[in-house]
Order: sequence, then structure tokens, then C-alpha cells
Amino acid sequence: MTQRRDARLSAHLAAVADQGLPARAVPQDYLVLPELPTTRDGRVDRALLRTLRGPGRDRDREAVAPRDTTELIVAQVWTDVLGVRPIGIDDNFFALGGHSLVAMRAISRLQRQFNCDIGLADLLNNPTVAELAAVLRKGREGKGRSPVVTLQPEGTEPPYFVVHPSGGNLLVYRFLAEKLAPDVPVHMLETPDLGRFTTVEELAAHYAAAVRATCAHGPYRLGGLSFGGLVAYETARQLTEAGEQVELVTMFESSLAGAPPTDISEQDLLAYRTVHFAHVFELIFGREIALTEDELRGLDADRQNEMLYERIDEAFQGDTAAQILRGTVEHVQQVREMIRHYRPGPYAGPVWLYIGLEPMPPHLNDPEFYRSDRSLGWDVHVPHLRIFDTPGNHLSLLNPPHVSTLAEQVRGLMRATPTRKER
Repeated sequence: MTQRRDARLSAHLAAVADQGLPARAVPQDYLVLPELPTTRDGRVDRALLRTLRGPGRDRDREAVAPRDTTELIVAQVWTDVLGVRPIGIDDNFFALGGHSLVAMRAISRLQRQFNCDIGLADLLNNPTVAELAAVLRKGREGKGRSPVVTLQPEGTEPPYFVVHPSGGNLLVYRFLAEKLAPDVPVHMLETPDLGRFTTVEELAAHYAAAVRATCAHGPYRLGGLSFGGLVAYETARQLTEAGEQVELVTMFESSLAGAPPTDISEQDLLAYRTVHFAHVFELIFGREIALTEDELRGLDADRQNEMLYERIDEAFQGDTAAQILRGTVEHVQQVREMIRHYRPGPYAGPVWLYIGLEPMPPHLNDPEFYRSDRSLGWDVHVPHLRIFDTPGNHLSLLNPPHVSTLAEQVRGLMRATPTRKER
């Protein structure tokens, strides 16, 4: 097996492990062997295996040492959170085994040490020590920051703009962007200050302006997972009303709010939703968050949040990721209010809605946002709605291995609308 194929296999294994294993169990390195070593009696030589180490980086390239204090601090933070050494200034955070939880830890550490507001978007766009250090030297401030994050810059086709889902996870589209390379540029729309907006319409107007600032005129392609799909739809509506051409709108498991459930009291629903956060974090990060609905009943929303935060702190034992997860809870709660009050206007263009073939575990469904109708509420607003099935569920369809099928489906739509940029 060639070194290039080894690297591709290692990258694939890392992606699958990141999404399929608890965070604490994700390997930091991979080593491809032609065969497993054996002892004289034919058994696997586990003692020898324990002495082997993966390359961590290209074998032919030595780590280039940090050149100044900023690079030294970044490299040290990466060493601490990744458990890999030595780390050179040209090493890529994600190639070294970085995943979502580790990325949050690294960003939190750097925010404190440099007293600046860099975020996951900066790490995505600047994944090496040298690149991220250059951002830190500039002492970035949040004011005036563009909401456009470039995930995949290469390609001659019209760019594909995807909107962050509930929770603001910037890494969720990383694998989709990789699968659409090298033909389709992919940009993500995100805002570090969601609190400035109170409605889907306001947020979509902000993103429509950012899309036009990036590409003055269409044809535009937009999409998003969950809440991101709602905002992509509204952004497409506003661009169309402004006279622009939108040729593609894709929504991945994007549900409109249904009628408030009548078989559960408001108090019980509040407790259910608070425990729902704990279940989702357990599934994603592999940490048990001990919290039950019985403990929460009778408490107001603020006290329930406090108890959730206390249990998160206990589960993560002072880890900086606990503070970031608090921000995720606040983000999701605000998004719920925006979805609840959103009333979609009509849209004459085609919209493609993708539904995961695998059901979500029942305890991860929100009674208000879980719908049994296949159109998830969109058929009354979109006359040209087209619904496709895709492997996976709400949490897994954008992750390996399911993302390969989804990417091919989206690429097929793009081939069917073969508009190209004017040269």
C-alpha cells in the first residue's frame, strides 16, 4: 500500500472514529501495516504492537519548530489537548486527530491566553499552527467579522452556502465540503452573536447580505441541516424577492414547529427538554450526565438550566469544554424560539428536503419539533417540494459513512442545474 493510500485510509478511519466513538476513546494516531505481527506460535504479537507508533505527520517531513512566542503557545496548547508531540508550525490540527470536542478545548484555551474572541471558524480556516498564530497576532475582534466561513475554496461551479444548525456547530459540514471538492466551493454562514437577532427573517436578511457580498449575483445555491435549512429557505426567499436567481435549496431534516403537544404538561415538557440536552451531549461526547426528569419537575427554567450546567461540570470535571457546552444550550434555546415563531412565506422555486432513513432514538425527539408528516410541514408553503430519503438520521447523515451518499445526491442536483459562473 502506498504512502498516499495509507494517508487516505488513516484519514477515513479518523473520521469514522470521531463520529462513532466516545470522545475519550477516539485514537490520536493511526498506523497502517501490511499485516499484523505474530509470535512464533502464530498469535498476534500484542507486545510488539504496543511499541509501534503512527506517523502523526508525513514521514518524510520533520516538524518545523515554532519561530516566535505566539506559535510556541499555539503548539503547546495543541500538544496538551491532542496528546501529540512534537508539533510543528505546518502541522494540521485535524490531520493530527483533532475533533469537535478537542477543537473546543483548544479554542477555549487560546481565548483565555490571548484575550481574544477567536472561534472554531478561525481554526477551520487556519488549521496549522502558523496560520492560526497569524490570526492571533492580529488580535481579531468580533465586530465587523464576516459571517462567511470558507470550508472548501476550490471549484469553478457556483458556490454552495450552508447555514449553521442549531447549536452553531461549525464542523458539521466539514465532511460534506470534502466530498464536494474539488468542483464546488463551499461556504458556511454563521454568526458569533446570535443574540442580535430575534427572528429567522432577521437572521436570513443578515446572511443574504453576506452571500451577496461574497458573490454579487447568482445563481445561488443554499442548504442547511435542521434549523440551518429553515434559514437557508428564508435566505433564498429574500434573495429571490431582491431579483436574484436561486437555483438550489437543500434542507436536511429541517422541520417546522408543530402544534404544542397536548399529552404532556408544560412543566413536564420543560423537564423533558432539559434532560434532552443531557442525552444529546452523552451521545456526542461519550460522557454520562446524570440528570432525570423527576429531579427537574417543579423547578423553573432558570433553575433547571443551573442544574443541567452543574451536571455538565461534574461530567467534564472542570474541562473547558463544559463552559462551551453552556453556550451551546443557550444557542439551542434561542433557536427553538425562532423556529416556534417562524411562519414561512411562499417560495415558487424548487426545494429539496432530505429525510434520514434511520429513526432517531425516541428519547432524543422533541415533542414539539418531531413531526410524523413526511414533508415536515413544508408542503403547504412550497408547491415544488421534492423529498428524498438518505442514509442515517438527524445526527449522522452528514457524517461518514452516510455523507458519501448525501454528497452524491447533492452533486446530482447540481449537475441537473448546470449553471456556471460567467467567465
